Amino acid sequence: MIEGKYNFTVDEMLRSSDHAESRKARRALRRLIVPTGIGLIVIGVLLWKNPFTLLSIYLVALGFYLAFLRKLVARHFVRKNFAKRPDQNVEVKFTADDNGITISTKNSNSSCQWTLFSKVLKFEDGVLLYSNSQIYHWIPAHAFSSQDNFQIFTEILRKQVNDFDGDP
Repeated sequence: MIEGKYNFTVDEMLRSSDHAESRKARRALRRLIVPTGIGLIVIGVLLWKNPFTLLSIYLVALGFYLAFLRKLVARHFVRKNFAKRPDQNVEVKFTADDNGITISTKNSNSSCQWTLFSKVLKFEDGVLLYSNSQIYHWIPAHAFSSQDNFQIFTEILRKQVNDFDGDP
């Protein structure tokens, strides 16, 4: 049996969502957002001398947002809304063995067999356990008492969950 615990902070939430977003099928489209933003800035600047001045301003503003501000704005709202959550900074404890995982906080307790999880994504700093394509549990590597325990946990996952995707 492997045990661990960590505090569910806004940084943990942002880290897990960054990892989840990095591995979604739509990441090719997300890679186009920054170049599109830069392209809009260039087009806006080129059109600036023509009578389309208002259009140029919109293109530059939209391009700047897409290229540089979009992620910062999203993170700002996540941080702002996290402060309103009842589970902010709560201690998360879990135990795992060959049968499944039990995750508990001061407000909840959940025991899940491994068959509940359809996919596991392993990263250097933790794992995402997906119960479907949108819902996942984040288990950070620092929640374990040692790196060896994290490796044992990932080996359990590799054996028990069919779709296991290791370090990218």
